[in-house]
Amino acid sequence: MRQPPSHTVNRDLVLDVAAVPEGLGVNVEAAAHNVHTMHGADAAARYRHFFGAATSAVLTGPVQHALLLSLGAIAAWRAGTIELRTDALRRLDIHLAEPVPPLAALAAALGLDPDEVAPFCALQQGSRFGWPLFAEGENTVATLGGFAGLDGPWIAPPTGVTADAEPGVFHVVAGAENWRLECDLFGSVLTPLGSDPAGPPDSASTSTSSTFSMEALGPVEDGSIRARLSTSEFDYVATLSVTVPPAAGSVL
Repeated sequence: MRQPPSHTVNRDLVLDVAAVPEGLGVNVEAAAHNVHTMHGADAAARYRHFFGAATSAVLTGPVQHALLLSLGAIAAWRAGTIELRTDALRRLDIHLAEPVPPLAALAAALGLDPDEVAPFCALQQGSRFGWPLFAEGENTVATLGGFAGLDGPWIAPPTGVTADAEPGVFHVVAGAENWRLECDLFGSVLTPLGSDPAGPPDSASTSTSSTFSMEALGPVEDGSIRARLSTSEFDYVATLSVTVPPAAGSVL
């Protein structure tokens, strides 16, 4: 078990993991187990929280199975299952285009208010870090990594960081190991790449360093939001932040 990443969107989250309403025809525990296997116990608890809130919001009448599947995918993405981002956004677009969108349920699955769902989806079309509650300027998205002796992944502080040509992907050197970090607003995946001295492939990074710190700037996305990964040789964590220009700030 590795030290879980800390994402800003979860900082003030108060989890309610009460039982999901019965009779829905979906195996919630199996889904929660899958989330747990992929991203840990904290992510599984968030999944139960968001899926439970979303399904409770639609129990005023018959619930279509397709909507339940969508709410499950959206809740799992919101819980930190980054692998479901594309599918979750596709499902959000489909339901928002319905004559009467299930806004209360979609909002509950995301932890937003109903009138924030459409602005959120619009921001996500431009950047994987788009969030209607971010302010203009610098916003911390997550702290990642950690010392192996305290349940983190790294046996030494990071000594190098570069950004990939793909948005949300960075490469970190910690000790003798290279790591690939893929992240979005809700989750991240940190994968060891071994000790290949050739370094990361397809790097398109703007990197800077000083005696004790390093940072890499990712590519500018369609929403003019740019991610920055910062590390320090005195610390075992990496800080992911984004700069939100005025045009890409809150649209609420």
